[in-house]
Amino acid sequence: MRRALSALLAVVVAAVAVAGCGGSGSSNTVPSKAEYKQTYASLNSEINALGLAVGTAINKSSGKTNKAIAKEFGDLADRARAAAKKIDDATPPADANIKKQQAALVAGLNTAADDLDAISKASAKKDFKAAGTAAGKLTRDNAGVANPHAQLNKIVLGVVPAPVKTTTKPATTTTAP
Repeated sequence: MRRALSALLAVVVAAVAVAGCGGSGSSNTVPSKAEYKQTYASLNSEINALGLAVGTAINKSSGKTNKAIAKEFGDLADRARAAAKKIDDATPPADANIKKQQAALVAGLNTAADDLDAISKASAKKDFKAAGTAAGKLTRDNAGVANPHAQLNKIVLGVVPAPVKTTTKPATTTTAP
């Protein structure tokens, strides 16, 4: 069962690995885009590190005790919530799209934290079905983190995500002789 959980959780790594945003500070002044870029870049690094930690937890969960998995995913949930709070506390510039994407990222990270908590609690109870369900939910909730993160990276940092490579075969038709 642990392998099934590990395989299911492996899909989840993208949910957090691509997450990033941020800023901190609670001043009443609205920062310029340049000032916000510095804040964002700092928290983006922190959130990317969180994503790597989730990936490591997933990939190395095989062979660990349920208690160890529960603790690790509980700690990751706490980190995701802390990152969401830092992002929420950041004052965005006077740009409606940045404000919208920042709010969406905060919501997405809090949802991911809830999912990580659900995995933790299910592991503590040795409930593999519930852990798998929570992992599946985390996978489905990935867009709530990935999409606003990608938009913020584009708007704030000027980083455009690489296009997804797809291979298509040309359609072939046959005619009867």
